[in-house]
Amino acid sequence: MSRTLTGTFLESDGSVTKGKVLFSPSTRVKTLVAQITTAPVSVRLNSLGSFSISLDCTDDVSVAPSGWTWKVVEKFEGGSTYYVELPTGVGSIDLTDLVHLGTAPAVVSYSGPTGTDGADAVITYGTTAATTTEGNDSRVVGAAQKASNLSDLTNTTTARSSLGLGTMAVAATSSYAALAGATFTGNITLAKATPLLSLEATAGSDSYLYIQAPAGRSSFLSFRSTGSRWILRRNNASESGSNAGSNLDLLAYDDAGNVLNTLLTATRSSGATAWVTQKVISPTSAAGIPLIARGFVAQAANLIECQSSAAAVLASVSAAGLGTFAGITSTALVTTPASTAAAAGFNLPPGTTPTSPVTGDVWMTTGGGVFWRNGAATRTAVAIEGAQTLTGAKTFSALVTTAATASGGAGLNAPHGTAPTAPANGDIWTTTAGLFVRINGATIGPLT
Repeated sequence: MSRTLTGTFLESDGSVTKGKVLFSPSTRVKTLVAQITTAPVSVRLNSLGSFSISLDCTDDVSVAPSGWTWKVVEKFEGGSTYYVELPTGVGSIDLTDLVHLGTAPAVVSYSGPTGTDGADAVITYGTTAATTTEGNDSRVVGAAQKASNLSDLTNTTTARSSLGLGTMAVAATSSYAALAGATFTGNITLAKATPLLSLEATAGSDSYLYIQAPAGRSSFLSFRSTGSRWILRRNNASESGSNAGSNLDLLAYDDAGNVLNTLLTATRSSGATAWVTQKVISPTSAAGIPLIARGFVAQAANLIECQSSAAAVLASVSAAGLGTFAGITSTALVTTPASTAAAAGFNLPPGTTPTSPVTGDVWMTTGGGVFWRNGAATRTAVAIEGAQTLTGAKTFSALVTTAATASGGAGLNAPHGTAPTAPANGDIWTTTAGLFVRINGATIGPLT
């Protein structure tokens, strides 16, 4: 009597094992009509790492001697050699369901009575008188009967345990997952050294990993050691329409498994991302540009904005590259572009004189003056070209040359006034009486 034996071999990483398996009887075996060859029977593993072969059952009572086994030699890297007993039964049986023996058990040899022609006598098996008993013979006290289909076992639980079947043998088929696809209603844990979960799409198809939860609930992908360390979360923001809600967060956790901070939030409706903590961008080489803000076609809004916690714009760079800042403090030389026909290199818009200027302040008013603060005094820049009016005493350290007198006017004008009470040498003034000058302690004039 023969039976189909099957098996599948996979590598530790889940890939298919390549090679073949050899089967040979552990001793010379004869049936009533022929001898089973002792030469190894080879079967090669297919593209799934599987095999299927029909072999004689080792407990077939029509085969002698009894107690023989099949020797199995795995001809591939990491393969082993062992012996198995192939029991009679209905349908195929998998190699993993058989006990792997390290050595072949002893066999029981026998020979039938010799006939008149010197040949072995034919043994007749049966359950009636004058026949040799079989395992299902009711004449054998305590023997399991074939017709009872194991219902006559004294303790089925112990029998299952002895066969290594556990509770799986009596479980409903709906309690176990089908290889072709299944839905699990409980948690799944892969507990082994270097566990691997691989999603491998066949040629011409895609792979998907779904982490699904109802709208308004969160989905988590957690990276753990003793507890969570990082979590990628689809948050529970309500899906209120117009693609709102279900945004994406990246969270960091401390050693105790508590949330440290939310580093990144991506808004689903706009695609905008917000880094909640400090972000350092480092180039991979000296030639690399750490940060590029590239505008859209016909960009109108600012390229970059720096905002306060209240979303007030503190500084910005326009689409044209012009910067607007609430204030700038420079600790080094500030160099502006050279002026061109199109624009000046530096612009100081006219405004109103500050109420409390400080030393170093420079401003321009709508009246056209340029002012700066020096110590406790505000100074005014004087234009050189055209007619000028100077207030206060002025001292020139070099020759002062005026324009030549012309029909349109004099090169120097000293308006009429009152003679100074204490004139100094070099003073020049005019009154309605004439021109006066102070020379060597004496006033000369009026000159006419």
